[in-house]
Formats: sequence, structure tokens, C-alpha cells
Amino acid sequence: MKKILLIVLAFTALVACKKNEPEQSTDSQEQVTPVTPMDTTFVRKHLLEEYTGQDCGYCPYGMDSVLEFVNNHPNLVVVLHHAGYMPDHFTIAGSQTLVSAFQVSGAPYADIDRTPVYIPEEGEYQLIFHPAYLPGLDFTLENTTYASVDITSTYEAASRQLSVNVSGLIAKADAPALKLTVLVKESGMIDYQADFIETYNGWTEFRHVKAIRTFLTAPLGDDLAVTDNHYSVNLSASIDTKWVPENSTVVAYLTTEDNKVIQVEQAPVITGTQGGENLEHEGLKATPLPDNYPEPQDGKGPQEAFGMDTILMTTATAQPMTELVGSSRLWQLTALNASIIAKVNDTRCLPYASILVLTPATATELAEGTYPINLSLNANTVVASEVNERNGDISGSVMSAVSATLFKHDKISAITTWLMTDGELKITADGWILSTRTAANKPLILKGSTINYSEQ
Repeated sequence: MKKILLIVLAFTALVACKKNEPEQSTDSQEQVTPVTPMDTTFVRKHLLEEYTGQDCGYCPYGMDSVLEFVNNHPNLVVVLHHAGYMPDHFTIAGSQTLVSAFQVSGAPYADIDRTPVYIPEEGEYQLIFHPAYLPGLDFTLENTTYASVDITSTYEAASRQLSVNVSGLIAKADAPALKLTVLVKESGMIDYQADFIETYNGWTEFRHVKAIRTFLTAPLGDDLAVTDNHYSVNLSASIDTKWVPENSTVVAYLTTEDNKVIQVEQAPVITGTQGGENLEHEGLKATPLPDNYPEPQDGKGPQEAFGMDTILMTTATAQPMTELVGSSRLWQLTALNASIIAKVNDTRCLPYASILVLTPATATELAEGTYPINLSLNANTVVASEVNERNGDISGSVMSAVSATLFKHDKISAITTWLMTDGELKITADGWILSTRTAANKPLILKGSTINYSEQ
């Protein structure tokens, strides 16, 4: 994998340094007649945005999916928003603006040119989707467009001032009003990164790449003034003393009024460097595992050393949900931050699960005691993990981990549900523990350390 990523990033850097250029004849025997702007088409590049976070344990593998996709579609410019999950050391306000504008609800998520993409597994078009879908997408990116973007940057080391000129042609008579967005991204920063697959605890030293450092325009773009089909915009910014200009790149892209990207280009902050595009997204030094967990073996996580038969989760909350039809109330316990990642029925599981408990509607708290798993949906039983959002139905004793179609990366293959036919949930003053077995007769143990109540 490392050799492949090196090749991918090196090739990306090579493409990144080329400006959008008009398509021209390569026949050296003929006189090339200059074309007017209205007859010109330009090689199109595409913007791939990923929403990520240092506390997101699946985001390193979301990035792996992005790089695999870039390997097959080299005309891509990649930027990472550290937003959508939890704020971290690389989060900026501009990225948070885009999270709100595009209703990003977590990480890792991605988009291409801010244009809906058909996701076969979901059977629908999605603007924001999980990057694990990227390697399996079968579609062709457009090769040409009617606009060009050229970037010229000047960096003064003494003052750490960056001056940028973005110019180009709009070769379309009825071109819509456009906006220009310009930003600076950086690669090579060494910092913490969560990781739920390789290390369990994560990385104390992880090489982050392509993170947006600052916007030189409004995050959703400035109105573009076009005169005689030409535009030229001058911008400037100060490069923070914590940033490495040699590992930084200017990215500029044009969008329509509905935020769709029609052209993008990038160029290094310092001419002659690779702007960090040659640096790998990789773990360098893992955080130490707790004493009660075995060390990873052969680069694999502790889930392998545990014999792949138990799931233990440690942090949870419980809160009342809307009353169901009749005389019942549904409570939800959600477990996060898995202590280990295990395999159940030969399928890698993810450290997220929720449990639903049915009580009489008069209950004001999820009282201490034992709640058996009961397929009859009787009161005071563990009943399911989800309510059908369309009709409110619940359907027996099934615990859901994650969507079966959510993760398609070769490192992550998740299952949808485990059928729980027996077992019990014990609620105590210190938390709760659910003991059951899966349909494959594997032990399944979930622990919640806290129970918080809040009326909805």
C-alpha cells in the first residue's frame, strides 16, 4: 500500500503544477490558427473535498479511499475540511461554513465538484457521501469545460506574505454568473489522529495532508467580475509561523450560483516546490495501548489477538424517545468509542451500536434492574436498535451496528444487524451491561459507563 500511495501522491503533484490550458492541435505540419475565446475549451480538473477530523477513528481509511480514487482519476484536486465531526487543531471557520451550507452530518464524508453522484449501494444520488464508496464508483468525469483558472503566487519569506493572482478566460457566450474561491492548504503536519482499525488508540504522531489552512475569499466564493471574457483577481494572505510554506499549495476554483464547481487549479505557494503534494497521509508513531489489551500483531489491531469473538463497548448515554402508539415509551442507549473492534461471523464490526428498551409510557427514567431480550415487544424488555423512520415500527430483538452498505473499503466490511434471541440488559447505578449472543453464536457484550436522561 505504501508504494502505491507514494506513486499516487507523486503523480498528483505532477498534475497539480500544470495550469488549465486550451486544447490545441499537435500536428506540427499544420499552421495552428489561434482560436477566439468563444471557441476554446479547457482541460477540466475536478475538486474532491473530504470532511475529516483528528478524533474520527475511520477518517484515515476514508482518506485511503480518496487516494485510491485519485489514482484512477488523476485530474483531481483534493482538499480536506477538518469539520463535520469535532473541532480539532486544523479546523477553521470557513470549513464550518461549508458544513452548514451542505448539511454535512459527520466524518468521513466527501463530495466531487459539489454535484450529486449516483451511489449504486444506496440506489440514489447523493451530494455528500462516504468516501469508502469512491473506489467502486463507475462514472466518467467530464474532460473539458468553458473556463480556465491560472494561478501565479509570490511568497516573501521575511514578511511571510503571500500574494496571489488568479486569472483566466470564460469562453462561453451565455456563461452563468460565477464565484471564485481561493484557499491555502498544507501537508506534512505531525499531530494526533484517532484510528479504530490499525491501532485502537490512534497515533500520537500522524502525518496529516491537504488540510485547508485559510480562505483568501469567502468560503462560498466571491462574485467574479468578467470583462471581455477575461478575469483577473489579486489576493493576499499572511502565512502563519506554524505553517511550512514549502508544503503549502494555493487552490482556486470557480463555482456557479448553486455552488457547483466547474473548474479548479492548484499551484505551490513557493514556485519550484511540490507544495506538500508529495507527502504521504500516514501514521508514524502509535499511542500505547492500555495495559489490559494485547499489542497489535503483524500490524493488525487488537481485534485479531482477541480471537474475533467478543465486542466490548465502554461509553454510552440513554435518553427517552417519542412515545409509541399505545402505552409504551422507547428508550435509546447508544454505545460509542469501542474498547476493541472484533469480528463477528467473519465480518469486521465497527465500534458503534444502539439498543432500544421498551417501558410503560408512565416511566420517567430507565430504572435499575434486569431487562430481558424479548421478541414479543413486551414492556420492560430490550426490543430493537432502530425505529423505522417512515412508519415508526420496531421489529423484534435486533441490534444494529452500522449500515451494511456504508463501508466498502477493503479494510472495513461492516454488517447490518445481529439477531439477539436471548440474553439480558442489566441497569445499575454505575451504568449498564448487555450480555447476549449473535446469530453465529458468538458472545456479544456491550457496556455503558453512564446513563444520562434528557427530555426531548
